Amino acid sequence: MPPPLRCALFRSGVAGLCVAAMLASGCRTTKPAHGDAANTSAPPPPTAASGNATTPQEPTTRKSLFSWLPRIFPQRAKPPVAVPPTLIGQIRQVNVGNQFVLIDASSASSARPGEALVAISDRQETADLKLTTLRGGSFLIADIVSGEPSVGDRVYQK
Repeated sequence: MPPPLRCALFRSGVAGLCVAAMLASGCRTTKPAHGDAANTSAPPPPTAASGNATTPQEPTTRKSLFSWLPRIFPQRAKPPVAVPPTLIGQIRQVNVGNQFVLIDASSASSARPGEALVAISDRQETADLKLTTLRGGSFLIADIVSGEPSVGDRVYQK
C-alpha cells in the first residue's frame, strides 16, 4: 500500500474511534463519588451492618450527546383525522317556491335541527341545506340555503 493511502486510512480510523468514544461517553450514567470534596460534610452511607438498609439510593443522571436536539427540532403536532361524511338520506321532493326539500332518511339519523347539510349529485355539490325541526316519520325537512337541489340527490352531514 502506498504511504499516503495508508496515512489517510489511519486518520479516518482514528477519527471514527474518537466519534465512537464521544457517543459512548455521552450515554453512560454518572454518579458522584463518596470521597468528593463536596460530600465531605455529609455522613457516609449506611451499610447493612448498621441496621438501616432501607435508605434511598442516590439518583443517577443520564446525559446524552444528543439531548439538545428536541429543543432545536420540536416534534410536530399530528394532523387532524379526516372524518367521513355521514349519509342522511335522499331527497324525495323539492319545493322551490317555499325553499325546502323533503329527505327520506333511510337509516336512523343522528342529524339535529339547525345542522348544516349538503346535497350531492354525480360527485358534485348541488345545494347547501339546513335541517328544520319538522319531522314526519322517517322523513326530514330541510330549508334550501343555496344551490339547486333535485330529486334523487344524496344528503350528507357537513
